Amino acid sequence: MLLTYDAMALDPARRPRPEMAWSPGVGGHRLLFIARPDARMREAFDTATREHGIQARVGLALFPLVNWHQTLSDRFVDTPEARAKLLRAGGQVQAEGFTLALDQWRIAPNARDSANVDLRCSQPSAPLARLFAGLRRAMGEQGLESGADPVPHVTLSYRFADHARRPEVRPVRPIQWTIDSFELVVGGGDPYRYRMLGRWPLRPSASPGRA
Repeated sequence: MLLTYDAMALDPARRPRPEMAWSPGVGGHRLLFIARPDARMREAFDTATREHGIQARVGLALFPLVNWHQTLSDRFVDTPEARAKLLRAGGQVQAEGFTLALDQWRIAPNARDSANVDLRCSQPSAPLARLFAGLRRAMGEQGLESGADPVPHVTLSYRFADHARRPEVRPVRPIQWTIDSFELVVGGGDPYRYRMLGRWPLRPSASPGRA
């Protein structure tokens, strides 16, 4: 019998364990689900961010293109147990592919006394929300909790030296990114990189699933 996440909440032995959650204070490598652009899409991101002056303004604070991604879950401490649970969860998800239309770039103050820079959609994405929901259910069945929100975005920097007191949002020519798979990755190292542990294709979309 499959134990649902609601039932797990009543079973202390199956509740999500706080020690599995990763935070900057914990350090070390972290596990998470992401969607990543392929090489051709990274070229499109590179061209668009140059054309809009984003790269010139953010400069050396910009993340390497190879690290740009859409986050799909919270982060977890990298242990053999967590890897096994997350790999099982990834294999349980059934969802359709979709296209995000990233049509804004935003600079927003953060708790690091700097600013986040990201590309984002001006409208929510229902297909992305469904993928989040599927991952959340699958992780819950493995005793893992993810509270990440389905915000369609690609973070470009966490350390931009900007002193704005409120978010600054500017329109950009829409960047059409079709997401047809998702990955479980481990992040870490110097330079920081994501290494794929598992990858799962999404079903072809029955209709244009733009954000």
